[in-house]
Amino acid sequence: MKRYLFLYTELAGYMVACMKKLAANRNVEVHVFKYPINAIAPFQFSLEGQNIFFYERNKYTDSELLDACKNLQPDIIFCSGWIDNGYLQVCSNFKGKVKTVMTLDNPWRNTIKQNIASIGGPYRLKKYFSHCWAAGAPQKTYALKLGFKNDTIKEGLYSCDYDYFHQQFLTSKSAKEKSFPKKIIYVGRFAKLKGVREMWKAFELFQNQHPNEWELWCLEKVNMNRISQSP
Repeated sequence: MKRYLFLYTELAGYMVACMKKLAANRNVEVHVFKYPINAIAPFQFSLEGQNIFFYERNKYTDSELLDACKNLQPDIIFCSGWIDNGYLQVCSNFKGKVKTVMTLDNPWRNTIKQNIASIGGPYRLKKYFSHCWAAGAPQKTYALKLGFKNDTIKEGLYSCDYDYFHQQFLTSKSAKEKSFPKKIIYVGRFAKLKGVREMWKAFELFQNQHPNEWELWCLEKVNMNRISQSP
């Protein structure tokens, strides 16, 4: 049985769904070290599943984490970036023995911070990682600047909870065939990094140039505790 080890920071439902899909293979075990749920993005999802095991990162010292991972003897390791020194120690210990994959969802923006990282990255990161799994083309550009070779970079880090959305599609398919709702829906945080304002402007420009019946709906879950604590 192959063991996949994820050294993760903040989990999201779509990533958990992908991990469970991987664990559904009878010849695979998935082990996930994770950070506590972030109050800014309080995702709710079940961690129950066959052949998948979750561990709280904050309950392990760096040395305890390394010992736990040595006991697991993973066949491949996926690590969320390079912010956790304990995670880096694990990758350093296993590099050269198994594939150690750094996941990357930050796009290349040509910032001062990224340019500094691209100077030291090729020397530092090669001690820990053999491969990089990037979210898409802008992230791959960053990975190349960090010193990863083209043939060691894969794209497509993020997916979705396919089973859930496919079921929703099947449920509404017949109704939409009769009357298709021309609505584009965004559900998520109205944070600058999400590019919501850019989406609004693009949709407004599209409507001005090509008037049509399509609507854009944006929804954000309101954090009542945050509102009550605001001045």
